[in-house]
Amino acid sequence: MTITAGRVFLERFHLRNFRNVEASLVEPARRLNVFFGDNGQGKTSVIEALYVLATTRSFRCQKLGETVREGETHAEVRARVSALG
Repeated sequence: MTITAGRVFLERFHLRNFRNVEASLVEPARRLNVFFGDNGQGKTSVIEALYVLATTRSFRCQKLGETVREGETHAEVRARVSALG
């Protein structure tokens, strides 16, 4: 069986207890998506979670355990993707 990398569409992703995000469900548009807000609202946390999904590592820390929201025992990052033609 051969597995090849291809283009995918991120239909939705869900964060729970990841960094400062208690829970969030994001369903991005097919084209352009913009994240905006005040400092400390979770924009970088969302981008980091996407990076973790794609690479299984963080760009902000060495150990994924450091991404767990303070006071919680675990974090979740889940996604639904579909293949693009």
